[in-house]
Amino acid sequence: MSSVKKNRYIDGKLLLAYPDDYTVLDIETTGLSPQNDYITEISAIKYRNNRRVDEFSSLVKPELSIPYYITRLTGINDAMVADAPAIDEVILSFMDFLADDIIAGYNVAFDLSFIAENLAGHYAKRLANDYVDVMKLAQNELPFLGRYKQTAVAEYFNIATAGAHRALVDCNICNGCYQKLKELAGRIIICRLSKKSLQSYRLSGA
Repeated sequence: MSSVKKNRYIDGKLLLAYPDDYTVLDIETTGLSPQNDYITEISAIKYRNNRRVDEFSSLVKPELSIPYYITRLTGINDAMVADAPAIDEVILSFMDFLADDIIAGYNVAFDLSFIAENLAGHYAKRLANDYVDVMKLAQNELPFLGRYKQTAVAEYFNIATAGAHRALVDCNICNGCYQKLKELAGRIIICRLSKKSLQSYRLSGA
């Protein structure tokens, strides 16, 4: 999904960090505009000490027919969402699930912009949760990669991508990338500290 600027209803801060407690978020939509398009699916997985402890997932009935090209991409069609709850109901359930967790997601500004627009539009509330963009972490840790779509980063780490573009599957792919990047960042830090210690040892003349 294309890059999206920070939404006017988002108060949370972007964190360039690797928290152990967080909730991974992914949504599917009818298009790219938070103001003009609609959410068709919201999924989230909650982690504590990097371990999965709970999940949330719901289809959402949009206010218009799902475009054909979106159905081809996600597999979600009008029949699947015909009896799904509307966004005003799902967004409350999702926010209860999320609570004050840090949100992690891939190009997460896109997902947050839709969540924030619906919170503001239906309940005059703002999104205050801090968030981690796994795509930005990938760009920092893998500067040589060149392609930063979630599937490209997943393939680099040999993470299965079957079923991508369904929200819960994408949450799992995102977390797989996040954990691999976290492990890589830890190894880089250890390597730098080892080099620094070696340089100090040499300078001391020991």
